[in-house]
Amino acid sequence: MICSTPRSGSYLLCGALAATGVAGRPTERFPRPPEFEVTTRHLEKWVTRWSSELASAPADDAAYVIEVLRQGTTPNGVFGIKIHRPQLDDAVRRIEAYVGRNDLTITRLLGSAFPNLSYIWLRRRDKIAQAVSLFKAFSSISFMQVSGQRPAIGIKIDYDETKIAFYLSAIRNWDNGWRHFFESNGIQPLILEYEELASSYVETVRSVLSFLKIPEADDISIDKPRYERISNETSASWIARFKESRIKLDRRSCP
Repeated sequence: MICSTPRSGSYLLCGALAATGVAGRPTERFPRPPEFEVTTRHLEKWVTRWSSELASAPADDAAYVIEVLRQGTTPNGVFGIKIHRPQLDDAVRRIEAYVGRNDLTITRLLGSAFPNLSYIWLRRRDKIAQAVSLFKAFSSISFMQVSGQRPAIGIKIDYDETKIAFYLSAIRNWDNGWRHFFESNGIQPLILEYEELASSYVETVRSVLSFLKIPEADDISIDKPRYERISNETSASWIARFKESRIKLDRRSCP
């Protein structure tokens, strides 16, 4: 289970693991796609919490989890899933329907659905860069760039410090949420950082395969990244602009 936050390199990591053919097919599956319309309005709501409008019948939820298991499992029996922190409650509710119990601790519940579960905590060191990336992605409804494909025609986006600050706060809260989840449940996850993944792609992916103790991993060649970075000069200038603004605010707040 890849425990992540948006714009932390999860597309890059999940794509790499799926490409090996032996590490499951981890991707976002909660909530199920038809229930989550990708519009700016819904995405803004997603930052704060999932809506109760996503609720569905337990039988439907149980059937959906069965399909999640099928789609996320490679022929060697390894299953993978990616869950962003604000998606965890939705996943828990659906898994309770699949397991048929709502009295289990969250770790026992996840372990019942996903036996021999290992946790990978993927995070990003530069939270401001992550917040800028999230702001751009939500504003343009563009979350990835596949290698070799022509970029989609971009939507003009203006710098918005208030929204970037909002996303920065959300990202920090989500990271703290994962930290609390691991600490309160005595879990020692494999901790990865986006910066490490981006600079040492092959080595980082191999470290994940080693952590998962997949027998076939030694014979697997690691393909080139499927996804390209979508950051650009605009991203860099906004990151610098936001950081400078934070410095000025800190100076004004000093007695």
